[in-house]
Amino acid sequence: MGLANIENVMTRLKEIQHWGSLSVEKVAEGVNVAFRNAQELYDEAEILFQHGRFARAASLAVLSIEEVGKVFLLPLLLTTTNQKDLRLIWKGYRNHKHKNNHVHLQMTKGAQQPITRHSIPPLASSDRWSDGMEDLKQIGFYTDCTYTKDWGIPSDAIKKAGAAQVMKIASNSLTKYHGLDSFGSFPFLQIWSKHARGIMDMNEDQKHAAFIAVFDEAEKASLIEPGSREAMEAFLK
Repeated sequence: MGLANIENVMTRLKEIQHWGSLSVEKVAEGVNVAFRNAQELYDEAEILFQHGRFARAASLAVLSIEEVGKVFLLPLLLTTTNQKDLRLIWKGYRNHKHKNNHVHLQMTKGAQQPITRHSIPPLASSDRWSDGMEDLKQIGFYTDCTYTKDWGIPSDAIKKAGAAQVMKIASNSLTKYHGLDSFGSFPFLQIWSKHARGIMDMNEDQKHAAFIAVFDEAEKASLIEPGSREAMEAFLK
């Protein structure tokens, strides 16, 4: 493919991207497509890991984490018809760093050591976490010159232990989604759309009440495990 053709493809991609609202059916489809791709990326990362390609495996694992992040962003499209808000949601959907925030708490509980000798920042905030994961992904793909004027190659920067740690995070993210299969289902998203409409303009108390209402109705409809409402209520406190 020539340079001109590549530029045409890139221009066309921006032209065909959707920035507006979606139906419940289309959001459900998007959630499940994102999860399918996340699983495929993780499976490919495992193949690379088993063949000793630890840096590339880590980077693909980060991509898998980002795809799972879409699962939690897409339902927000059902909460508003405001074009400014919709565009903001889609920007988050297409922003790599924004999509991996969903595992920040999971990571802070499980990781006490830095993943590589490079600059994975202390996991004190979701912003620093996102920057660190983005850096890790880039380190796993590309060579670079450091501030010490040393050249870094991915295979030297990310070893087996570091890659295994990121793989575990990605695996946990996928497992977590499996526990919320109904989150991407049409019935659950219908309930979500009913109670969460306007959530972006709510104060914290109103947001909490909306989440509780969603989980309460979903649990009564046997769409989620018994006790999920109580667990959500405890989480929001």
